[in-house]
Amino acid sequence: MFSSSYRYQINRWYFRPSDVFIASYPRSGNTWMRLLLSDVIRQLGGHETEAGGNVIPDVYKVDIEDWYRNPQIDIPFRAIKTHEPYDLISDYRIIYLFRNPKDCLCSYYYYSLRSPKFRDNNSGIDAFCLGRMEQWNAHIKSYLAGKETAGDRIFLVSYESMKRNPQNVLKRVCQFLGLEVTDCPCRRAVEHQEFHRLKQLADREDSRRLGFAEQGGFQNFFRRGRVNGGDEELSAETVRILDTHSRPLYDQIKQWEADFSRPV
Repeated sequence: MFSSSYRYQINRWYFRPSDVFIASYPRSGNTWMRLLLSDVIRQLGGHETEAGGNVIPDVYKVDIEDWYRNPQIDIPFRAIKTHEPYDLISDYRIIYLFRNPKDCLCSYYYYSLRSPKFRDNNSGIDAFCLGRMEQWNAHIKSYLAGKETAGDRIFLVSYESMKRNPQNVLKRVCQFLGLEVTDCPCRRAVEHQEFHRLKQLADREDSRRLGFAEQGGFQNFFRRGRVNGGDEELSAETVRILDTHSRPLYDQIKQWEADFSRPV
């Protein structure tokens, strides 16, 4: 699905059985999760942390072998960001992030507006979201099937749960990864990686502090981060179609998610 990039084709030959993938459809909270995890991991390594500071590579943008040779990247395992469907990473442990389809696809539209080529052929937000609906559906279906067969090797996290209970979500993710953490590093990470702090770094194009760079800059990268904002941005007909054809899949995969409302 997203594996046509040259960098991905090189990187996939160097995946290791112990690798962990932070997987999602685009604009589902993957970058935020990487920043939260990076903060905790760096704290456990004895480092002072602040907003930004990502240490988890993007499989489409960097050489992951070279990335993990950096002595500054002190991680007890290799974690890698990906947008691939389940079938292409089914042999690994996976944290899968998913988001309400209306919010996810609206966010993807605004992210895509950074590209001049996209802007020149832009047919509007409704056409964009409907045009990618089946791709989003297929992505969710692949991880639903994976969860039913792989069970404990996939840990499901919705963007909405991250917004409601980020500290509990982060602690449970750390436990899934075998990291022994108390509430303190998770609380610090959540405070450091608050949306407004990250948006300030992105607005300043501060790739050094963020720990990752974006082709085309950071315009619209951290845009709003809202829950249920898609209902306001899409036409009533588009909302109806997405609610009919995609929302049931979101509700279905949500049933497999852990209960993050209770303290860990």
